[in-house]
Amino acid sequence: MANEEIVTNENMWKKKLEAYVHDPAEKALILLRIREGHEAGTVATLKDILQLPESMSSEVRNADHWAAAADRPSLPKGGQYRVNFVKKPELIHPLSA
Repeated sequence: MANEEIVTNENMWKKKLEAYVHDPAEKALILLRIREGHEAGTVATLKDILQLPESMSSEVRNADHWAAAADRPSLPKGGQYRVNFVKKPELIHPLSA
């Protein structure tokens, strides 16, 4: 019984670590600017060092989508709403008004 708890706990921490390293610190600077995507480079290196799976698990992918959706405003479909952080580096939290 104790071994099952350890395995479950270890898996939980691996998922948390996988989610934590998914977005690199430089994401705002490289997003939509490089062909490989934001998970190449720093993220790939960290996953290799930490022995995490190359592709994101479904639990982490769902959590990432939910977190991203919670931090974005609802905009009309088809609009040309794109943020270029390199040209205009501005951070505004959605609850700050």
